[in-house]
This record gives sequence, structure tokens and C-alpha cells, in this order.
Amino acid sequence: MLKEKSNFIRKVYILLDLCVTIISFFTAYFLRDYDDLPLRPISHISEYLFLLYIVLPLWGILLYYYRAYRSVRTSNPLNIIWVVLKTVITGGLILTAVLFLFKLQSISRSLILIFLIVNTMMLILWKYAIYLFLHYIRKKGYNYRNILIVGTGKRA
Repeated sequence: MLKEKSNFIRKVYILLDLCVTIISFFTAYFLRDYDDLPLRPISHISEYLFLLYIVLPLWGILLYYYRAYRSVRTSNPLNIIWVVLKTVITGGLILTAVLFLFKLQSISRSLILIFLIVNTMMLILWKYAIYLFLHYIRKKGYNYRNILIVGTGKRA
């Protein structure tokens, strides 16, 4: 029962991380397309949506690979920041390599850079909020696992 509940929570957590990534992508687009910036205008957002087909699986794999979904009980805030930084830097390098290999010069490099910065900040804030929430719940006496030790002596 505990394992099924843990797997369900992990899947929801992965889905929410990817939703944060989608939100940060659209935020980056609208920041980049802001009229007051001294940058060249970019194409309509529909021209960039294909990037989400690359970014979402890549981010999901990297977050899982860098162990972003292990128990919060054993992690600390610096570990959360480090995992997000490794994910975004590695993902950014892979994304720019894919854009270079397929010669997609029409993609705004400033959009990619703004996305990486916004995504880093949003993922760190999101994961840190979850960290604080779970620690608050534990202080209130919830989210504990009870065990029963039978026996005496050093081995017990």
C-alpha cells in the first residue's frame, strides 16, 4: 500500500514539474516578446510549440536521472537547487545542440536563454515550496511511518 501511494505521488510530482516547465516556457515567450525590449521581434508562439516536444521529455528524464524525485526526508534545500541547476544546464546544452544539429536558425536564442533562466527560478521555487510544505506537515505530526520493534538487546 505504501509503495503504490509513493509511486502515485511521484507520478503527480513529475506531472506538476512538467506543468511548471510549460508555464515557464510561455512566460519566457511573453517576456521575450515584450515590446519595450530592444530585441528583434520573434515569430508567433505556434512556431515555437514544437520545442515543448523536445523539452518536456528531456526535462522529465533529466529530473529523474538527477534524482529529483527521491524522498524529501533525506534532502536539503541546497540539494534541491543543485538538482534543478544540473537539470537545466544539461537540458539547455542538449537543447542547443539539437537546434544546432538540425540547423534551426529561426529559433530565437534569446528565447531559449530566457526560458532556461525562468525555468530555473520557477522549478527552484516550486520544489522549495513543496519542501517547506512537507516539513511543515511533519512538524504537525503527519507524514510519518510507524514501526514496531520486537525484541531486546543491540540487534533490536
